[in-house]
Amino acid sequence: MSQELKDVLSSLPQTFIVSDATRLDCPIFYANEGFFTMTGGPREGDKAQGHFGPTT
Repeated sequence: MSQELKDVLSSLPQTFIVSDATRLDCPIFYANEGFFTMTGGPREGDKAQGHFGPTT
């Protein structure tokens, strides 16, 4: 993802993530600051994927 796109996404007021739905595990490749503030979740690592699954 280009820095220009990251800059545009980070300027949006909504809380969101962007994931790759073409892959089975739908990895997150971008989450804005609002997402981390809202969830209190980690910014990196396997635990970041913990927001998805059968128990969520």
